[in-house]
Order: sequence, then C-alpha cells, then structure tokens
Amino acid sequence: MIYLVHGENIADVERQVVALRQKVNRPRVIRYDGRKFNRDVWQTFYQQTSLFLEAKPLLIIGNSQAIHLDTWQHFFHDFTPGDIGNIDIIFVSYQQLRNIKVLSYFPRENVFLCRPAITIFSLLESIGNPPTNPLRFLSQLFLKMPPQLIIYWLKRYFHELYWLNYGQTQKAGWQLNKQRQHLNKLGWRRVRFWYRSLLWLDYQQKTGHLPEGLEIALVNLFLRDYYENNGKE
Repeated sequence: MIYLVHGENIADVERQVVALRQKVNRPRVIRYDGRKFNRDVWQTFYQQTSLFLEAKPLLIIGNSQAIHLDTWQHFFHDFTPGDIGNIDIIFVSYQQLRNIKVLSYFPRENVFLCRPAITIFSLLESIGNPPTNPLRFLSQLFLKMPPQLIIYWLKRYFHELYWLNYGQTQKAGWQLNKQRQHLNKLGWRRVRFWYRSLLWLDYQQKTGHLPEGLEIALVNLFLRDYYENNGKE
C-alpha cells in the first residue's frame, strides 16, 4: 500500500508514521530522502523486494514536499495503489502538500493530514500585545505539544519575518499580507530581538546549558520582550 502522512504538526506526523509501521508490520525499513527520490530509486527498491520473499521491506520517503510533480507522475505511472502488490511505501512530509494533482494519486483513506494545534497561530499573532493573551495561549500549548515544538514554530515564524524584512519570502496572498502587517507592527529591531533570542535559547537547550526549564525560559522570553523596551536592544 502507498500512504501519505503530511502536515506541520510534527509530533502527530511521527505518531502516525509509527502507527502505520505497526500496521504494515514489516521487519525491515528502508529510508530515503525525497529530495533525491527518482525512478532509479523506486525501480531498485522494487527489484530488491523480490529478494526478501515474505519479509518485504517498508520504504519511508522523508521530505516528500521536495518531490517534483513530474517525479510524482512518473512514480504513479509505474505503480498505482491498486497494483503495487506487497510493497508498502510511506511518503512523509513536515509540510502540508497542497497540490491537488499529487493528492489525487493517493486513495483518500491513505492520506493523513496532521494539522498543528490552532492555538499556535493564535500565539504567533498575539506577539506584540500585552502579555496576558500570549501567555494564555502559551499555557494552552504546553498541554498540547512539547516546548521543543513550540520553539520550532517560533523560530520558523521569526525566521520568515527576519528575511521578509529583506524582501525574501515564500509566502503569497493573504499570508504575506498578514506577515507584512505583523512585521510593521513589531518593527525590525524587535523581530531581530526575537529571532536572535530564540536561536540562543534553542542552542542553550540543546547543549544542556539552559539554567531553567524550557517552559519557564519561554515564559521569561515573552515577559522580557514586552517589558524590556518592547524587545529593543
């Protein structure tokens, strides 16, 4: 069977992949990067499956958002969900795949979209307001996702605002307009404060030099941003 697990809720994506691995119950797993996925890869994999007799391997393709449309077309020209036989492939992406053409290739019941908790967007949009609302959203998120994932979202968002200031963005339409409005509201110095602070906080946490717990550090960062010159250096 062919499966697609995608979406920006990384924790849920990983949980769904684990559940699918348990469901297909293959003793051997082969992982591949979608950025290098091509016809040679899947033809080689298909040929190898004949060597394993009953112990067919499972192929997991990460970074599936990087697979080009023509590659998808070639793959589903060679293999369709109905005739793929005993081969099991899980395509995984930490981004939501939005191309309707690509999604139409998969049986609907084999597509798992893992959306992030809506509160994360409320948290991002609330930054710059008095800390009551951001801290309320933050406390709700602590119950839904690990603080490391909250850090990931904050870093990603301020990375986008940081480069938007230089005219570099992958957003368009209403998403781009909302980010521009937020960038103008916060100001460049404050965006730079957030981005640098999050990078430093993430580094401290990963190297074991964070003096307090990550949840407390996040709360302190929100308070520091608002009360210390609105995040100005």
